[in-house]
Amino acid sequence: MSSLLLLLVITPMLVSSESSEEAVTQAPQPSAPFLVSLRQTSEDKKGPYCAGTIISPRAILTSAYCLQRFEEEQPLELLKVVVGTNELDSGESYGIEKLVIHENYYNEDNNTIHDVAIIFTDEEIQFSDEVLPVLMRDTPVEDEEELRAFGWRSADESLSNELLEVEVIVVINDECGQAGLICALPPVPVSEESLCEGVSGGPLVDLKGGLVGILISGVGTCDTGYPNLYTSVQAYLPWIEKNLVGDYINRHYLYVKDNSDEDGDDDDEQGEDASTTDN
Repeated sequence: MSSLLLLLVITPMLVSSESSEEAVTQAPQPSAPFLVSLRQTSEDKKGPYCAGTIISPRAILTSAYCLQRFEEEQPLELLKVVVGTNELDSGESYGIEKLVIHENYYNEDNNTIHDVAIIFTDEEIQFSDEVLPVLMRDTPVEDEEELRAFGWRSADESLSNELLEVEVIVVINDECGQAGLICALPPVPVSEESLCEGVSGGPLVDLKGGLVGILISGVGTCDTGYPNLYTSVQAYLPWIEKNLVGDYINRHYLYVKDNSDEDGDDDDEQGEDASTTDN
């Protein structure tokens, strides 16, 4: 896989000056049953700080940035994942058995490379209508494709308890066209309603519910007109599969979605039509 060196100095994208009211809305329950909240439980740092996406009964896909502190300085006992999180004050909590951060992850001097990681829970996540794995899309996004992002917005330095979703549009040009990277931004300015806090590591999905991206930290969109930057899931599928197979044979399933089916049949039931592999 070719190396991705992301320079976080990007020309602002032109967006409409219309109201942002339609760009960000409260997410209906359960619009994102694959979403998890990452929680710190230490006395000095407590509460939600990042997000992730369920990709198997014991695996969460997220940003490497979100886990670096636990790999280097904080014990795993202080990290929990909470599922069923349309509201931050609810959900089921799971402990952590292991973290796998991309071996070539780098995030210094405004450069980010290979910002992807997997969390393995210490027991299987119990699935329900509110808690389900996502289908990972294995085809690249297209220019101007409509996608959805989820998270809990920052308002006066506080998190919204209600899960929000925002429509975003893919941007592919000279600044936003590198392999392994997706650029996307709302079609209208979102200012203080932007999902620019509390969602690093969170999912970017297509309109059929297929996971296409992981939010990279370090770039705020708010009222600047800059796009959010996402690690491309399709580009890292071999790495994801390798780590599931290598460590948890016969204990995980890899949910992969071929987006080439235009009939719409593949969004009827989130788990039934996934291509599953015993890993």
